[in-house]
Formats: sequence, C-alpha cells, structure tokens
Amino acid sequence: MTSNKSILDLDYAKYDFKDPEKYVFKSEKGLTRHTVEQISEMKKEPEWMKKFRLRAYDHFMQRPMPQWGGDLSHIDFNDIYYYLRPTDRVEKNWDDVPEKIKKTFDRLGIPSTSLKSSITVSSNTSKTKESSSATRTPQSNSIPNSSRNTSEQSFPQRITS
Repeated sequence: MTSNKSILDLDYAKYDFKDPEKYVFKSEKGLTRHTVEQISEMKKEPEWMKKFRLRAYDHFMQRPMPQWGGDLSHIDFNDIYYYLRPTDRVEKNWDDVPEKIKKTFDRLGIPSTSLKSSITVSSNTSKTKESSSATRTPQSNSIPNSSRNTSEQSFPQRITS
C-alpha cells in the first residue's frame, strides 16, 4: 500500500530563512499610489506599464478582502516593503552570480541547472534589471529571452498587445 503524503504534512520550516538585507533601493513601506509610482520609476518602466500598475492598484483597493479560502484578515498591507533591489548588477553567466544568490536558489530547491540555461541571469532575484544582450533578428516576430523590463522597453508593441 502506497501512502500519499498530504501537502499539509510538508515541512515548511526549511523555507523560513532570512538573510541580512543588503540593497541599493528599498521602496517605502505600504501600498499606495505613490509607492506604485516610485517602484515603476525605479524600474524605469514605460509610461503605459506605470498606468497599467496604477489601474491594477485602484482595482485592488476597490475590492473587499476575499472571504473564501484562508483567513487573510491578519495581513497589514501597510507593513510590507513591496520592492527591494538588492544590486545594480546583471550577470550574464551563472558563475558570476554572487554566492549569496546561488545559496538562496539552492535553499528554495531550484536546481542550478535550470538557471544556468538562461541566457541572462540577474543577480536580482526579482528580475528587475535591464540587459543590453537582448536583440531581435529582423525576420523574427518573437521576443528574445530577456528580462521582463528589457522586453517592455525594447518591444513595447508586443508586450502591450
């Protein structure tokens, strides 16, 4: 007889780790229109993306907290930093990624082999850095493998459609 381990039986303690904060930018605490604009500016997003995020923020603020699923009433949205940029560097080779970042991926159970295969690996785990390595071949209608921000800035007509 095979026993199926319930997802509730998993040990989540291994994900409860904290590293000292080191960053080049940290947003203001709390979720406000100003915070959304500040983050968009820091990420050098195009105007259409900032407007999209502001519409999403307005939508979120108009909605009641869901009553279905888990209890979310304890979440204090004004006690959260919504964006932290740990570095200004973008690494193009897995070997150049700082050990601290590699260790975090390892602790989360993300195999380095899947990360090594990326064309551009950002040392910023939120992938907010721009990369100049993204190029488009003239006959291609696809967006090359690049960070979201690079794609937004280089191919806005494809991202918005």
